[in-house]
Amino acid sequence: MKICFLVKAVPVHQKGGLQDIVMMLAKGLARAGNEVVIITTKHPDNVEKEFVEGVAIYYLNDTRSSSYSRAWWKYSLAKFAQLNETYAFDVVHSHSIAGFSVINKKRKMKLVCPTVITMHGTFWDELRTKINIGLSLTEWTENVYLLGGLARQLFNFILFEYKANRKADMVVATSNEQYHLIKKLYSLPSDKIKIVFNGIDLNCFLSDKVSEGEIRHRYNIPSSTKIILALARLHKEKGIQYLIEALPLIQNNIPDSVLLVVGDGRYKKELAKLTKKKNVGEKVIFAGKVDFDELSSYFKSSDVFVDPTIRQNGYDLTILEAMQCGVPVVATNIGSVPTVIQHNVNGFLVRIKNKEHLANGVSFVLDPVNTILVSDITKNAMNTVEKSFGMEIMIQKTLESYRDLLHGYQHREAELHE
Repeated sequence: MKICFLVKAVPVHQKGGLQDIVMMLAKGLARAGNEVVIITTKHPDNVEKEFVEGVAIYYLNDTRSSSYSRAWWKYSLAKFAQLNETYAFDVVHSHSIAGFSVINKKRKMKLVCPTVITMHGTFWDELRTKINIGLSLTEWTENVYLLGGLARQLFNFILFEYKANRKADMVVATSNEQYHLIKKLYSLPSDKIKIVFNGIDLNCFLSDKVSEGEIRHRYNIPSSTKIILALARLHKEKGIQYLIEALPLIQNNIPDSVLLVVGDGRYKKELAKLTKKKNVGEKVIFAGKVDFDELSSYFKSSDVFVDPTIRQNGYDLTILEAMQCGVPVVATNIGSVPTVIQHNVNGFLVRIKNKEHLANGVSFVLDPVNTILVSDITKNAMNTVEKSFGMEIMIQKTLESYRDLLHGYQHREAELHE
């Protein structure tokens, strides 16, 4: 099968869940014997084309990196038309609205292959996230950033998002919650939507680059101290501020504990100020960015992983990674997180922006009285990831969706020409 992806960013542009998922899926499809091509925005070093583990990536250097723009809509269509002459693609797969031009011009181009779109978040998700973040009474630059992002999302929804989902031959939802949202938001029939969960590479965390003892030694954490791990880009929407606000309450219950925050970002200074304001500065360690191949060591060194996100759309892949590493997870009951976590079955869900509820969830996990129950829940979590959220499952379900679509599409085309 010959497959063309259109996406505005891949890992060479910036790190993120969408970029990782797209490349993981592309490489997996290539390993399965398919020809995979990616069309994306300008390369940071103006590279025009490269091959990455069997995937051909074309960079449009007349566009802005990682951005939708007039140039992107124009040149992505032209590049696709050029490559389609050579490859004769069987499927066109747009990640979010990156493939809008191709989907929109399909009839005019007399394109004979079906189009697929995976929405990695919708306008409604972004709106809810911005509401969750809220406006600041003091940080006007943050307000401008927030409102500007919302205006762009509204613009994209009106001009591109709604139309792309309506015109695509198949829409992929990455969670149960997204399935229902997409169906309602774009007024789509159920049989047009397929659910394919985002997954992780189950082989990535089989071995540890450094030992648990090394992680504790690196940050001078005694072996008896409980480690509360948070791993995220340090942006307001990731909700680390609510975990810091909950920390004094956690300390009341579990005094011998520390919060280890892995990641970096523009909100780090505000978080550092908050630790001083809450008098927990000595109980919070900002580790900064760490190498991906060390992440399993951080997970396995911790006693609980916390994802206090206030972001509305998908589930963070770090939840799956922590679950696979055998770490109990406490996460906000928001967006698509319930697709992964069933409360008190394979993890713990807490209310959004609620420091008391967050503190209770973390304290419950760390309380020695609950060790056996938490251990059983952690085992359930590992089974959940293995059975439903592995990379190979994601690849197989994507291929099955393509085949189902092609079968139905070719049948309809044959009927039209009878």
